[in-house]
Amino acid sequence: MDDIITQIEEAFAAAPRPPNAELLHPQCHDDMDLVRLHPVDHWTRLSDALVVSEYAALAFMSPAAFRHFVPAYMIWVLRHPTSPTAVVDATVWAFYPELYSDDLRPFVRSKWSLLDASQRRAVRAFLEALSDEHDDAGPALTHWRD
Repeated sequence: MDDIITQIEEAFAAAPRPPNAELLHPQCHDDMDLVRLHPVDHWTRLSDALVVSEYAALAFMSPAAFRHFVPAYMIWVLRHPTSPTAVVDATVWAFYPELYSDDLRPFVRSKWSLLDASQRRAVRAFLEALSDEHDDAGPALTHWRD
């Protein structure tokens, strides 16, 4: 797990933090699940408590916000893969559009649009590491093998 965490840290280290006004996905209308992220100036300073309590934020993030904050979520999940908290499912499901209706799948995928090749490899490594721990990690991985 340590190697994968390092891979995630390196891949996302320079991901720019968008302004608060740009955290909300353009297709969403309510940023109430994002406001507790406003004071966090970099994903490396997102506390474990906020990762756990703000699991729903992943569902409403713009592509820029997703690219910036998702590494904190992935790292937390790698450190706590069997946690019963909702953040584990929410993080895996952020990479698994088939869980959603046909009309929501493009929305889920849109959050990945800014991920570069090294970030995509980090997501793949994250899902591979969880494939024995989480039932949906393996199926989600199908989107990240190409």
